[in-house]
Amino acid sequence: MGPAAHSATARLAEAAAAATPPPAPEAAVPAGAEPAEPLCSRKQQTDLGNALKALGYTTKDDMLGVVTAWVGREINGSKDLTVSEAKQLTDELVAAAQQQADVDTQQEDVVDDDGVLPKPVDADTDAACLAGTN
Repeated sequence: MGPAAHSATARLAEAAAAATPPPAPEAAVPAGAEPAEPLCSRKQQTDLGNALKALGYTTKDDMLGVVTAWVGREINGSKDLTVSEAKQLTDELVAAAQQQADVDTQQEDVVDDDGVLPKPVDADTDAACLAGTN
């Protein structure tokens, strides 16, 4: 994971701690009985995966780790989430990704006092300029 993913992970963990807890897991459902709430749809699974990828989680293990930590129970994949769990987590991840995009945009728009965007300079060029040898 890159630095943006780590900072996004920290923000997601903080947001998860402060956010409304996920819906309580359903009690064990007897064999052959329907759960009280239906499991998430294929579209919800795809949306959740896309939201995770937007925050830099690209491997199945990374994604499963985030989802398992959020839901607070052992799951095998997003297919084990209820409709409301998948919706709430996806909404939180999309908001975190948008917040990260806003921060990235703000950082890109930084200008010098003269109103010019600074150009990235490598250390050797910068040292040569400072030494007057360029």
